[in-house]
Amino acid sequence: MPKKPIHQRLFQLAKHKFRHFFGLDLAKREIELNFIFSQSRRGKRPVLNKTEIVEEFTAFGLEAEGVLRKALRDLEQANKSKINGFKRFGFNKIYLTRTYPTLVRLQNKYRIDGRIPDDNVRKDELEKSIRILEEFIISYQHCFSFFYGMPNWIYVFLGKDISICAVRIFELTEMLQEFRALRYMPLPANFWASVNKVFHVMNVYESVDKALPTIKSQMHNHKTTDESVSLQHLFINIQLFGYFDTLNFPTEYFVYLKSLIREQRRLLTAETIENLGEQKWSQETLFVSSEQKRCPRIEDEVNADQLPGWKICIQPLRVNILKNYIDLMEAVGKNDLANVNTRLFKRLPMQERVTFMMLLNASLKLPREYNYQTAKPVELTLFVGFRDCYAIYSRGSVDQREPQTLKETFEARKKFIAKKSQHSSSDTMWYLLNDSKQYLILQSDETPATVSLAIGRPMVYRYSGTSNVLALGIVSRLERRASNRFVVHIRKLAHHAEAVSFTELAHEADWSEAESTGIHLGRPAIVESSDKIPTTDAENDKTPTSEKSAERVKAQKLPALIVLIGNTWHLMLVNQIEYFNGKPILLYRGFSSREQKVNAAGTTSHGVISSEAVRCSLGKLVTSTVEFTLFELVGDEVCFPPTKSVMTN
Repeated sequence: MPKKPIHQRLFQLAKHKFRHFFGLDLAKREIELNFIFSQSRRGKRPVLNKTEIVEEFTAFGLEAEGVLRKALRDLEQANKSKINGFKRFGFNKIYLTRTYPTLVRLQNKYRIDGRIPDDNVRKDELEKSIRILEEFIISYQHCFSFFYGMPNWIYVFLGKDISICAVRIFELTEMLQEFRALRYMPLPANFWASVNKVFHVMNVYESVDKALPTIKSQMHNHKTTDESVSLQHLFINIQLFGYFDTLNFPTEYFVYLKSLIREQRRLLTAETIENLGEQKWSQETLFVSSEQKRCPRIEDEVNADQLPGWKICIQPLRVNILKNYIDLMEAVGKNDLANVNTRLFKRLPMQERVTFMMLLNASLKLPREYNYQTAKPVELTLFVGFRDCYAIYSRGSVDQREPQTLKETFEARKKFIAKKSQHSSSDTMWYLLNDSKQYLILQSDETPATVSLAIGRPMVYRYSGTSNVLALGIVSRLERRASNRFVVHIRKLAHHAEAVSFTELAHEADWSEAESTGIHLGRPAIVESSDKIPTTDAENDKTPTSEKSAERVKAQKLPALIVLIGNTWHLMLVNQIEYFNGKPILLYRGFSSREQKVNAAGTTSHGVISSEAVRCSLGKLVTSTVEFTLFELVGDEVCFPPTKSVMTN
């Protein structure tokens, strides 16, 4: 075929460049955004002059209250007013630059000690921060919608701005997820819909793999080269943070969870699915629909009306978590925690690794939907925290004439404590939502009388309509459904526990004697304790604070709870102790008579093992939370000697 004359080829090239330059060859944008805005020309508009805005924010300095109040007021006014999209885009940039440092400071401040109920200052600052982030996202939705609706000959020049709007929506949504989780609230449906819709638009008409400047980079005028991120990576961050269901995690662990997700996200991609074809769905694939209004779940099957969407294969993540969990549990048995995947745990303190990995591994198996039944009012007796649980199970003692096994002691003490502990009257009204074999789900309103609840705290509970037994459980999930209403999930642990105290079997002679009698020297045992650990005979402690180190364990009795789970005895210990030297321990009654003086090593003044002490060892680590660790108890059938007196409450 003969070549066209050069003037025709030049004309075709010029025509192509002309069409490309003015966006005439761009695809028609037919995807509907469906953002819902409420605007009025009568609304009061905020000041849009940059100089005045900067002066007002500068006057507040580091005062969070003033910054939050001004940002919230002006953003609400701007979102209710009709403002040109280009002016709004500049307005957002100024306000975000001035507000973002305060939001980051509050985020770091309130990651610690998350619980229900919140104190007034924490509640006020978190709620204002949440509202500001929501208004920022809505404002960037305004800009995105404005740019998206432009004719092609203008839109072609706005590719960078629309990408910035998208990445800001994603960054702010990721931040909003954590702020709401700090208040034990999930991300609302409209913000899930916003993220999925924007990603769909950018995936079709723009690029989701291109690195874009972050908010932090914007604040430094793009001088930092490493502060950039792609939309796909942010999208995966948001989806995984929702998938892991942070309402099951203590707030202190959010930073570790986000660090883990960012470390592993490079192994994951969001693969676009436009038709079902021969798609195969496994238990390791998340599906996200472009119209989805909730966090992602593992789907057994997908319908055609859910498309288009994306599938995220999380197999590499699950395999990595499982491998690290197994390695960590093996390291616990070998007393070698320091050498376990230091890259994965680089931000995680040594003593927190076991607890975090146990939660992370368990979160892969938890249900994503909960069966809430019709709320039924109940009268509830509730004691939360290790100290209160220990105190309840230490109440008095029964008259015991002969030595009893633990099973016999449990039965007698269970009836005794139930009789002594009547239902407590409280200003807090509780409602039962579900009572299954493994979980108890309750609902209440947050009042000044509400008992302090936090993820991982042990609790003793009993509610009307059941047997009179005070059962032992763990706070496993918290969720706020409204400003003051919340739901608590209690994982059932045992029908009864028994308060004891223990010390390390300190002397070599005692150790040899224990070994000769067949006591299993299992790991872990006790190596050191914190000064914060409660003790059962603190009044006898005359040791100077400067000398309280590992020897303190040998100088005092420490509290614990014996628990029968199935047919296996377990020991619940407070979590400020590390347990890795392999020595056996001595158990004492937590409620025993003090008529017989026993020294800290479990011996009498003559050096003979006291009849009050029971020798045993800690076996397999079963579970660990921020407040306690639960071990299997190894040894022969434990038999306590008879009591010498009857103690009352």
